[in-house]
Amino acid sequence: MAEFKLKPIEAEVKATAKNQMIQRLTEMYNDRKYFDCKFVFPSQKKECRERVVYAHKLLMAVASPVFERMFFGGMFIESKNGEKLTTVEIKDIEPEVFQTVLRYIYTGDWEYHSIKDLFQIFAVAHKYELIDLENAAERIIAENVNIENACQIHDFGITYDKEYMKTNSMNYIQQYTSVVLKSPFFLTSLYETVLAILDQDHLNVEEEVELFRGLQQYVFRNELMRDYYRTDKNGETKNGKDLLLKAVSKIRYLSMPLQDFVDGPLVSDLLTPDEKITLTHLMASKSPKLKLPTGFSDSKVDRGYISKVLEILRYRLEAAPDKEYYCCYKHTNSTIIDLILTVTCNEFGREELMQALNQRQFYSSKINDKAYCVDFLQTLLDSDDFDFKIVLVDYMQAHGFMERFLN
Repeated sequence: MAEFKLKPIEAEVKATAKNQMIQRLTEMYNDRKYFDCKFVFPSQKKECRERVVYAHKLLMAVASPVFERMFFGGMFIESKNGEKLTTVEIKDIEPEVFQTVLRYIYTGDWEYHSIKDLFQIFAVAHKYELIDLENAAERIIAENVNIENACQIHDFGITYDKEYMKTNSMNYIQQYTSVVLKSPFFLTSLYETVLAILDQDHLNVEEEVELFRGLQQYVFRNELMRDYYRTDKNGETKNGKDLLLKAVSKIRYLSMPLQDFVDGPLVSDLLTPDEKITLTHLMASKSPKLKLPTGFSDSKVDRGYISKVLEILRYRLEAAPDKEYYCCYKHTNSTIIDLILTVTCNEFGREELMQALNQRQFYSSKINDKAYCVDFLQTLLDSDDFDFKIVLVDYMQAHGFMERFLN
């Protein structure tokens, strides 16, 4: 006798059952029937009534560990009609935002209309441990960075310790540093975000002094020059002068042309008289005898120069079959040559670049001769040889030339 086997449930049947369940939950969301808990949102204005949102404890508890602890921890209050009703008062969330989160719990659906909505939805999801909603909101926030919200998103990433937000927003700030520094949103960002910007090796600024000017505006806007005490995100109280020194010392003064330093930092109140004297001496003297102030950056690399590299790397060659390749066809040849010469001035840089060129049959036995190198590269660049540009920029990106030879 043949073994009898049951047929598996067809996909269409499963889908129908799932849709029906979602429909039932949607009806429960829209109907107050069988509710057994309510959330009360007190109004801050006396003339306005408090808002009340009703829900079902079981669904809320299944969705959130926080609600599970909340609803089954003895927080019952007798309602006026004699029913047992769990009542929760919420003062730190807007009713409309909570309603959006509630809709997600019931139906899996949610919507937003602005970055502000996303910030609030994320905060509520984080508070109530709605992991999927939190991750979804985080991803959307991190992938919608612009001039107006870049610093704000980085602030948010710091507050909630979210690396994806911090990384994506900082990548954007690196590409558009000059514009970000001049925006009013930079002036209202967290001090920790300002420090993070100044920690970057790659920033799209024309000159290092741009960073100093941006810092100066931030300091004056937030009155950091005063002898005051400030509480950081960890609740620790620190002297304002110590915090200011952290930022001031991250500026690469030694990379500035002397005239930029004279016109900017030298006449600013951000540096002490002793710091001004020492830095001027170190920049102007061929045989400096003074030591750099404690904690100050000793880097002589202008981050404005590295911005040229970043500018090149931003342009992809759309026709290239391998999207990993980059192309600098929108950039000037003179900038590319400046980049190449900087690398070829380094012995190991010349050797590695020669190996890269040999692999693509762009061979020059005189690549160690800097003068010949200029003519050789100029000829290739003038011929609009995109293959050469691709191998150059792609090789530099892949092998970290910026980090190893431009610092």
